[in-house]
Amino acid sequence: MCLFTSFALGAEDYAKLFDATCGFDYDKDSILEAGDRIYNLERMFNLDAGIDPSQDTLPKRLLEEPIPGGPSKGSVHRLSELLPKYYEVRGWDEKGIPTKEKLTNLGL
Repeated sequence: MCLFTSFALGAEDYAKLFDATCGFDYDKDSILEAGDRIYNLERMFNLDAGIDPSQDTLPKRLLEEPIPGGPSKGSVHRLSELLPKYYEVRGWDEKGIPTKEKLTNLGL
């Protein structure tokens, strides 16, 4: 699906579209779980291909240069603070690797 449709469509919409085109009986939760499986499979593929979590970063400019104007003026990205939280929400360990429990829960 196009990334830009995600601004207007939700998981229920995607489940209905998938059902209509493929004939499966997905609901909101099962379509989100399928997406989680895909994301974790991509992560495992990238790890196997040598792309390691040290590459989970942003351009230097975003990490060091303060935002010049607007409501976030003076801020820089807090990647070092937010990345561990992201890993946790994903069900990955502190190094950014999917845990055995996460992979087992997804049937991977």
